[in-house]
Amino acid sequence: DPAPDDALDADEDAAAGETPATAAALAALALSTPAPASAKPSKDGPVVITSLDAFVEHFLALGRKGIGLIADRGYYKGTEILDAEKAGVQTFIPKPMTSGSKAEGRFSKADFVFDAKADVYRCPAGQILRRGANQVDGEGMVLHTYARYGCSDCPMKTECTPASFRRIRRWEHEDVLDDMQQRLDRNPNAMKIRRRTVEHVFGTLKYWMGSTHFLMKTLKHVPTEVSLHVLAYNLKRLMSLLGITETMKAMRFARA
Repeated sequence: DPAPDDALDADEDAAAGETPATAAALAALALSTPAPASAKPSKDGPVVITSLDAFVEHFLALGRKGIGLIADRGYYKGTEILDAEKAGVQTFIPKPMTSGSKAEGRFSKADFVFDAKADVYRCPAGQILRRGANQVDGEGMVLHTYARYGCSDCPMKTECTPASFRRIRRWEHEDVLDDMQQRLDRNPNAMKIRRRTVEHVFGTLKYWMGSTHFLMKTLKHVPTEVSLHVLAYNLKRLMSLLGITETMKAMRFARA
């Protein structure tokens, strides 16, 4: 199986072919900023990719395989990450830091160790949180609940919870998110690759656009304007790398 995470340290400008690293760079380019929850395909113009599901569907339709997808925290959604993994797309998306406990100086869920074989959590004090009833959240995700009801005598209770016991919820497919986090841990440069691949491009495009950014309005017209900006950027980048003469040769070859 392809392993995009093995090639993330490669220079994205070094390879011209369809390598895992360049596929990851393409993925990062497609998913650079938080967006609405669903895709908005346009029948008369470019496809507007605004979610992981739309990205996977679009690239699989193009016959791409072995894609490594790097996106920012705005795209961290468990169900869509699961769909991407099922489709063979390796995801690299950092988890948003939204823990209220951590912000208040107490242990967060990340401080609890999950034992998959025993199906229990171990808390920082070494105690076991056992699985209880399941819950279903508003999006239909099944959550397993783990708790320990003997926390009142724990010397670390003030660092853990103000309640009488500590409870941890775990999504039924959270192992997929754990695997993704392990990939990120093995590839600490993944988000640096996303930034240097994407942020420069969009910074340049916004600089070219000026203070008004878009001249067109509505979703029907703006994607076309974006595509023209991207086309201009790609042509300028190509001429910078190959020179005008080689670029013209490549365009004549492509037309043939």
